[in-house]
Amino acid sequence: MDAGEKAALVSADLLGLSRESVERIRNEASEKTGIEPQSMIIACTHTHSGPATVNLRRLGEVDQEYLKVLERKIVDSIVQASENMDEARIAVGRGSVRGIGFNREKRPDGPLDEELGVIRIENLEGEVRCVVLNYTCHPVVLGPRNLLVSADYPGVVSRTVEERLANCCLFTTGADGDIDPLVNLEAWGEGTFKDVEEIGRKIGDEAIKVAGNLKGVPEVRIGSLQKVLELPVEPPPKLEDAIKEAESAKERLRTLKTEGSEPGRVRVAEAMVEWAEDVLKHLREGTFPKVMPVEVTLIGINEILLIAIPGELFVEIGLKIKRRSPFKYTYLVGYGNGEVGYFPTAEALKRGGYAAKMAPKYFGVTFLKPKAERVLEDGILTLAHELHNELWKKR
Repeated sequence: MDAGEKAALVSADLLGLSRESVERIRNEASEKTGIEPQSMIIACTHTHSGPATVNLRRLGEVDQEYLKVLERKIVDSIVQASENMDEARIAVGRGSVRGIGFNREKRPDGPLDEELGVIRIENLEGEVRCVVLNYTCHPVVLGPRNLLVSADYPGVVSRTVEERLANCCLFTTGADGDIDPLVNLEAWGEGTFKDVEEIGRKIGDEAIKVAGNLKGVPEVRIGSLQKVLELPVEPPPKLEDAIKEAESAKERLRTLKTEGSEPGRVRVAEAMVEWAEDVLKHLREGTFPKVMPVEVTLIGINEILLIAIPGELFVEIGLKIKRRSPFKYTYLVGYGNGEVGYFPTAEALKRGGYAAKMAPKYFGVTFLKPKAERVLEDGILTLAHELHNELWKKR
């Protein structure tokens, strides 16, 4: 919390990064800059139109050579930023952008978070050097038929702001685990580049309007906290049930191949076989996980709180954290410092569905218990109050 403390925020137009990648990046960047690893958030926007950068069963093979180059470039960006720091002022405000997303778990009238968080960083002459944004909607406007690399709508947001206001715009994705763009309401994956442009410019225009009316302050209190929360998971299945599950998965794969099914369905079936075999391996070796460790990182800057969540937090949890936070401006940074899967509400976990019962199979072998929501929410808020007290007990 002392004067001179530094923190780093990175936003990359990628699906996500593994905990191992994040650790390598933070450790090397820390050695070169002196910034503590716990004071770094390495976030991804979660575009689905980027290269494979995190291991998901049968959902793209990670090119290790590319990954090495990527990690080095992220480290270099942190080092360059650290070496080129200058005096600045910071301001924060909020806007609202409606008509972008819908709640895919509780359609059509489920909860949304349509707040646009705007952080403005300017030099002492008042020139805007950087704008940091936070908005809650999955960057999946472009569907699986698109084979071009794209930052999806966050890329257009950043470009819009950089063309008209700031040298740099960092977009961070909020608690969007159950929030999809409206273009997917009737049929998933039908979005076009025209839709990407329209959505991105709508958010970018609001960001410019909000940022343009902010005035920065030179006084800065900054601090960070980090903790691994242990979320409860469902108990392992019985061995005989796991064997039946594996046999069933293999039979379904054989059937699909015999019928000449499309490659996408075959890949999903292959992933389910791999998952079932992984479950069996853990059961036989006695290594089935008892909890899901989830690292959360909090960076506080004056009355701004950034909370890095390594995955896809459901919007209702994000809204509750915002309401209960001691900070005036609280932003959930999804896909921050890792990507370990979905964090649904207790209600959603009881109900089942893709995020609760299907998606976890791509990441590991466990399923969260409904009480995981409360453990995660309470754990984050405890840290938020601790950090707020540390920042404001001085002076």
